[in-house]
Amino acid sequence: MEKMDLSRERMGEAIEKIGITNIRLDESLLADVRNTLIEKGYEAAELFVAQSTASTERDEIHRVLKICEQQKLSCDLAAEVIKNLGMIESNAW
Repeated sequence: MEKMDLSRERMGEAIEKIGITNIRLDESLLADVRNTLIEKGYEAAELFVAQSTASTERDEIHRVLKICEQQKLSCDLAAEVIKNLGMIESNAW
């Protein structure tokens, strides 16, 4: 299986694990998380979330980042998941 196919398969598995939560997250916050993730990686994104969010948002974004990291998604693919998080969690994906 090609690397891209495997990455997309892992992304699908991550999306499935994220599931439907109906938690509404601020789009500008998600954009900042995406940018940090792409520019500086998972650790920096997790630190940004810890410093910049309230408990519900923080816990949910940390959960999503951990799922992406456990699925070994590249930072770019994880950023794509974060970008579409609202649709994923509302089952519109």
